[in-house]
Amino acid sequence: MPRDHRSKGWMASVAFVLLLAVALAPFMHSDCDPRGDELTATVSVADYTGTIEVNVTDNVGRNVTDAIVTLEDNGSWPADEYGRLTITGLLADSNGTEYNLSAECDGYSGLAVVSVIVTPSNTTWVNLTVRGGLIYGTVTEDWEPVVGANISLDDFGLNTTSGSDGSYTIDGLKGDAYSLTATAVNHDPLTRVVTLPEGGFARLDFALASQRGSISGIVLHATSLEPIEDANVSVRVEGPPPVTITVTTEVDGSYYVPNLPEGTYSVAVSLEGFNTSTLEGVEVVSGADTTDVDVLLEEKHTKLLGTVRSGTVLLVGANVSVWGTEYYGLSSIEGKYEIDGIPTGIYTVEASLQGYLNVTAPEVRITRGSELQLNFNLTGLPGALYGIVVDAVTGGQLAGVTVVVLPQRETITNTNGEFQFTGLPADEYIVRFTLDGYQPKEIGPIATTLDETTEMGSIELEPTRESFGGFIFGFDLAHSMMILALFLTIIILAFAVVLRIRTFEAPDEAPAIYDELDEEDAEEAQEEDGLSEEDALESSLVDEPSVGNGHSGK
Repeated sequence: MPRDHRSKGWMASVAFVLLLAVALAPFMHSDCDPRGDELTATVSVADYTGTIEVNVTDNVGRNVTDAIVTLEDNGSWPADEYGRLTITGLLADSNGTEYNLSAECDGYSGLAVVSVIVTPSNTTWVNLTVRGGLIYGTVTEDWEPVVGANISLDDFGLNTTSGSDGSYTIDGLKGDAYSLTATAVNHDPLTRVVTLPEGGFARLDFALASQRGSISGIVLHATSLEPIEDANVSVRVEGPPPVTITVTTEVDGSYYVPNLPEGTYSVAVSLEGFNTSTLEGVEVVSGADTTDVDVLLEEKHTKLLGTVRSGTVLLVGANVSVWGTEYYGLSSIEGKYEIDGIPTGIYTVEASLQGYLNVTAPEVRITRGSELQLNFNLTGLPGALYGIVVDAVTGGQLAGVTVVVLPQRETITNTNGEFQFTGLPADEYIVRFTLDGYQPKEIGPIATTLDETTEMGSIELEPTRESFGGFIFGFDLAHSMMILALFLTIIILAFAVVLRIRTFEAPDEAPAIYDELDEEDAEEAQEEDGLSEEDALESSLVDEPSVGNGHSGK
């Protein structure tokens, strides 16, 4: 073959090989390098490759270390310490090429394969999630939830807080053994260990011991010693600012006041219908329970009160009684009655007075410590007698006057001076009026009928003499006598002073004064000297200074 023909044939062969290499280039690739940050998955022609950025997290979004990422049919590579991996040089046509990725990590449950589309000269971001396990439980103190307790994983920097029911959860953890610590204000910290299976669940409860003290006891009825439910038990905690903690008693009367700082407290118990009871000097020690702080509540006296009248007239002496009991009350001159200490219950109460129809009030409910107002208006029987008693001097109405309709009926005037009799048979009556300090009075005969009320009008009573001042205006008899005696004493003293003054001004005119001793001296001298009575008396006057004239006699 000629040389030029051989040369031309060789050159044609080389050109064919080059064209074949170019044609086969998109289908040729190399192995992945697991050691570099950027891994080339294929050998590709420029502008026909893409990139995948992978981020591996757990099921709560935390980055996972030591994860292995697998690109289906291409190999597997480890992610960095932040769970990230970049895969480059992936063949991608203009319509996009699909790749399948997955991730796995020791202690986690891997998810299903994730499909992504890679396009030329672009980066596709992929988040791969592995599922961890869950630790859960409750934080309590004496079976009561501790709210806001902090639960932490000592070696991992993870923590959470307990909710209103004391519960907590920590999710997304790899299967392993963990040490957890629970802490809460005013409680001792507590550390416990739990083993969590891969992708599973583990329960870990904490029972914390309080660093504070507590007060507990029972509230009882002071008389019956029965437990009292729903009583308010208050404890004042000094601040700043001071706080009053109030709890209510249970059905068995018990109460419990937790979380008290060490100190001395007063415990006040109150309930409607009872007198408040307070215990002073209750000692609380940190971390200890102060028990048996029992309180007795004394029930308040019940009171039933009201007014009894007939129309506008206040009735005196009406009997208000509680059926089935010994409790009753009589209306006063103000028409008022009052009954104390009725036991709690539902009663029928009746008001009665001679000459009037009885009135009953059913279904009267008496509650603990209640003060119930119950008024009565009685209807009088036919045959009425009415009047008003007044003071004859001042005209003022007289209350408390005893009024007797002879021979059988009696009443007392009310605070308005009124009296009224009802149920009197039609007849003629003598009416007698008496009151201390006033002259008794009788009026009659007064004729009554059954058809209408007999009006006696105003009856005037005359005060007795002593009652309106004795013989000195404005004073009674006793004080009048005292004033008179004082007046006479002053007159006698004044007369004596006048006589004394006259004695000093005119001694010669004053009568001679001598005492019994002068007479005795004269008698002795007469006996000794045999003198006459006149001589002996004269001798004694010479020996003693004269009182009457003021001279010495020497």
